[in-house]
Amino acid sequence: MQLGKRNDGIKIKPTLSVILAFCLPPLLAALFALYWMNRRPPKHRKPSPALAVLENQQIADLDYGMDELMATRQHLRDSGIDTDAINLRIWAECAASPEILVRVDSPDRNERLSWLFSDDSRYVLAVSAETDNLKRKLVALYDFSSERWLWKQRLEWPEDYGGLIVWTNNHCFVEYTQNGRDFCIEIDEQGKPADIRQIAKRTVIPDNNAVAEPSRQYPGDVVTVQGGIVYTTDVGGAVTGYSESALPGFFYAGTGDAFTVFSGNGMFKYNLERGHIRVYDSLTQDLLLDHRAWDGADSTEVLSTLATYTGDQFSAILRSTFDGDSVSRTWAVKLNPVTGKMQRSTEASVSETPDRSISRQITAYQRWKLALQSGNKLEISDTDGSAVARTVLPVGEGEVEGMKLLEDGHHIVFRRGKDFWMLDFATALRYADWKANLRNGRRMIPVDLVAKLELQERQFRASFSYSITAAEAARLTNGVMLAELKRTCKEKRAPAYLELRTQILVANRAWQLASALMLDAETLQDGDNRSSKINLLLQGRVAALAGRHRLAAAAMRNLYASLQPPRNYYYSYYYYGNRREETVDQMLKFHMEQLFRCHVDR
Repeated sequence: MQLGKRNDGIKIKPTLSVILAFCLPPLLAALFALYWMNRRPPKHRKPSPALAVLENQQIADLDYGMDELMATRQHLRDSGIDTDAINLRIWAECAASPEILVRVDSPDRNERLSWLFSDDSRYVLAVSAETDNLKRKLVALYDFSSERWLWKQRLEWPEDYGGLIVWTNNHCFVEYTQNGRDFCIEIDEQGKPADIRQIAKRTVIPDNNAVAEPSRQYPGDVVTVQGGIVYTTDVGGAVTGYSESALPGFFYAGTGDAFTVFSGNGMFKYNLERGHIRVYDSLTQDLLLDHRAWDGADSTEVLSTLATYTGDQFSAILRSTFDGDSVSRTWAVKLNPVTGKMQRSTEASVSETPDRSISRQITAYQRWKLALQSGNKLEISDTDGSAVARTVLPVGEGEVEGMKLLEDGHHIVFRRGKDFWMLDFATALRYADWKANLRNGRRMIPVDLVAKLELQERQFRASFSYSITAAEAARLTNGVMLAELKRTCKEKRAPAYLELRTQILVANRAWQLASALMLDAETLQDGDNRSSKINLLLQGRVAALAGRHRLAAAAMRNLYASLQPPRNYYYSYYYYGNRREETVDQMLKFHMEQLFRCHVDR
């Protein structure tokens, strides 16, 4: 019996040890986790006050400023809620809160400064009003593209100066008058005077220090209005550039009449003027084609007009009267802008009622209802009838008669008498996304990209079966940009960041600075394939609106070259791979050639 009891005890002890070995560690871990959670409770984000309002579908009535709306949008995005409605509310808020496009901190808060902007709006020269003991002034040059001060120096500086021009190597030229004679001073990239020469006469350049009257109120003291940007100074001496445009994506589309039509993609505008069919660029208002359809006699009237989606065909229904209005005939004309050929037909099947298909209410993207109200007020509501945004169209005096949604679904044309405006509703929907991405985006590329580009260059040169010169390698791999990257630097601006800035500037019609940033983005994108290539057609149109006609023509020339099949096999394989030659869109070619013709000799 004793031996049996000992055997039972021996069987029980291993069972308890096994249970403790498997259960005790998880139990201790659970107790430690509970202790740690009670010791440091998780931080919960405070609920946004707009969430309750959003549940009641009253987004348009939010009494928030721009910063509060952006914070609310970020909270909704983090919560997985659709942000399209709040995006439209943010877009409408731009009419009440001027959009900040650029900002420059003072190089010295203790100095009272005057500001001189370059003709392309990319650079600004800050000059102190007082001199030091050596009769020198603080002079500093700022680059809006790289968002940094290029140099700050104490220099002997004239009192009567103006006309800032900066070259690509950051050498700047300033004209001034002293003792009745005109001079030009050249300052190198380090801020040191390189040359002073006498000139016959100072170049006629608008006075950037002359304060223009802005169209609305802006914070601070207005310094100047240039290139669609209103520059103001605050108490601390910083310069802030506000958008002169009230609504992003809203622009003037020229003049016309009841029979003026736009292509379905919003690129072209067609006018009938005394027997002439005139084709315009809807953004730049350049006359692309002038075709005489009939003699322009008063006995012929227009009944209806129509343009296709791409604009490759324009049709008009006409009616001519003869023998003292006793005989009338209805006929039609069809024009192909690409070939310039026109067809006349007596079989007109279109109704004789003029096409006046504008209305006070439309629906965009099958969801958003836009309604025009008295006082040129525009209200945007969801499909369920809840208002999400309200704004006033910046069209001046007079009531807008109506609006029309184009075939592409996002371009909206507004008409008041002979004047037309166009709104890119896609810009209105995505503008807040651009702003948020710009705030959270990466402005600079780290230094290791230089090593990657060097390795890419070596691998590319090694892929050739024959010897290649350094000049050919520089041409094929954009070695000039790589050499500049090695010389400057430790960091390089990110092309995607510049692309976002450019989109915002174009939406706000800041054409001059947008054109300058597009040039930089194009150069940076040649060595960084992580972002899409620059839109050369848009670059040319923006350059034309900025008054840089040669740059517009050069963009059209580069676009034409990019559409041609490559001549060199290795160049073709490196840039295009095995992609076959694609058919060039005829309307794109027509648009490109006519824009080149309009600006090449200006």
